[in-house]
Amino acid sequence: MPLCRDLTQRRGGRFTELLHHCVEHEGEEMPRFSVALSATPAQAFLSIVETNQFKNLTHLKLEMRCGARPRAPARPLGEKTLGED
Repeated sequence: MPLCRDLTQRRGGRFTELLHHCVEHEGEEMPRFSVALSATPAQAFLSIVETNQFKNLTHLKLEMRCGARPRAPARPLGEKTLGED
């Protein structure tokens, strides 16, 4: 089964399940799950990490980038050019 279908078919989805774990462990000295957002002017990363005594396991890392600004149309919409009927 493709991963994206598996994520949406589970009750609440895996993403929300991971966020729920982060909320459950919020405020602990050594939380088992944590969520982090790091950003620069050009991009941002959202990571959900599980920590145990041996390693940090990244369950999810989303990279977000700024989109390009839409360009203005070359001519106003509905305006005809020469030769168009």
